[in-house]
Amino acid sequence: MDKKRCDMNKTARNNFFVGIAFVLVLILSLVFIFAADYILRSGSGETNFTLAEDIPQLINVTLNLTGTGLQNATFLNITLPSGLSYAAYNGTSLGTGANFSYDSTNRVVSWFNSTTAGEHLINVSVNGTSFWINVTAATPGNYNITVAMYNRTSLINSTTMDVFVNDSSYPTGISTSSVVAGGNYSGSVVLNVSITEDLPSYVRFNITSSVGGVQSALLVASRQGTTSYWNATLNTASLTDGNYSLNVYVNDTKSGQGTNHPGDISLSNSSFWVRNFTLDNTAPTLTLTRSSTSTTSQIVINISLVDATSGIASTCTSNFGDEVTITGIGTSQVLTHTGVNCGVTKSYTISCLDRAGKSVSSTSSFATDDCSGTSGSGSSGSSGGTTASWSKTVKVTDEQFSSGYNAELKAKQRAKISVNGEDHHVGVLKIVDEKVTIEIASTPQQVELGVGEEKKVDLNSDGSYDLYVKLVSLENGIANLLIQDINEEVPEDASIDGSLGSPDQETPQTEGMKSVGSWWIVLIIVIVLVIIGATVGFKKRK
Repeated sequence: MDKKRCDMNKTARNNFFVGIAFVLVLILSLVFIFAADYILRSGSGETNFTLAEDIPQLINVTLNLTGTGLQNATFLNITLPSGLSYAAYNGTSLGTGANFSYDSTNRVVSWFNSTTAGEHLINVSVNGTSFWINVTAATPGNYNITVAMYNRTSLINSTTMDVFVNDSSYPTGISTSSVVAGGNYSGSVVLNVSITEDLPSYVRFNITSSVGGVQSALLVASRQGTTSYWNATLNTASLTDGNYSLNVYVNDTKSGQGTNHPGDISLSNSSFWVRNFTLDNTAPTLTLTRSSTSTTSQIVINISLVDATSGIASTCTSNFGDEVTITGIGTSQVLTHTGVNCGVTKSYTISCLDRAGKSVSSTSSFATDDCSGTSGSGSSGSSGGTTASWSKTVKVTDEQFSSGYNAELKAKQRAKISVNGEDHHVGVLKIVDEKVTIEIASTPQQVELGVGEEKKVDLNSDGSYDLYVKLVSLENGIANLLIQDINEEVPEDASIDGSLGSPDQETPQTEGMKSVGSWWIVLIIVIVLVIIGATVGFKKRK
């Protein structure tokens, strides 16, 4: 009995497991039987299709339900990803047998029973029901659409399909902030463009010479971070000076992704954009010459420029700043320096700039006219004369003489003044060590002055000083003499001429006294000799 009972239990267990296995197989079979087959396709029937950028296009979902009628579909959802938009057109092969709604917040398109969502939308016995909507995309790329079928609140099945949006728009909004039309450039130039359309696959700069349209440089630009700017640097030193065209090519081909869209299957769109400019890496040439319009009180300099490519940018500048005026902005300009004393030399540094930023400078010295209008040798004072040979004579105007004139004179140079209509000269005869020997004529008079020493002179012997002379400085062999007109009474104890005189010269009275004293000495000697002779003779007689 025990053995029989044991066999019966074993059989029962085997039957139980067989039954469980059958039930599991049945359930799995039902799952596969009632699983929905979702096909995402365009209106013409392709699967894994592409959409054109910015163009509304139909997508079609076909539902196939197979099985024994155990499941019906009560509603269908299509969820659109960000980047795809519902384009306000929809339909279904069920006609009025289905309601439609669109949740714009969650981007969900829904179809459900026309009477109540609790009733079935598609009977399991019906296959090939189609649903369609129009969608559009503003940006090319790959997108996923999710299709889900529900029986009331229970998800029956869902499928995710990919959609590739093709780039069908040419790049727009191309602009540059670095190269201007007709601009002039030198050195390294950053080429910069901004592209507001969908990000391109590459940007190129083609630099073409205007002579024969020959390509001179081809640069591939790089995107600046996450901005819309694309840059490349052009080294203009590698190109000859001249006119060029900047051609910007923008290609916005989109690369496919995944097994369904391999490689570049998008249109290859290019944009051609041109800007003309000039390259100039050669500085202008600059020539400075003294103008014939220069006078005793002004220096006028002609500024001549040559620039073969870009031209001169503006008015030149000088080291004298606002003291001078420069007129003209082209290749011919003029510098005028007024208020300069006659016979004075000035050193000018003039700088100019061309339109490409290349600069040039030149330094030259120019002088005002000689004050007397002449310069030469063998010239003498107006009366009396002197043996000095003067290499330069500077004329001092009455106004300058009245206010005080600083004459910068070397040896053998002099200044000419006028007192009561009569010409006189103050000249430097020689410079030895720290002393300057000065000659004053009409009536030639000489004096030796050190720095800071001064003299007053009565030029016409009328009892009044007419001339004041002071050695202000002595540098590099140039004596700076302050010469000024004065009118002061000569003191009674001054010399007869009231002038400079020589420090070792004595007055005529002193010379007379020295002469008389000498004769007395001679007379005394003679008397002594006579007495001695008489005494000797007297002794001999005895």
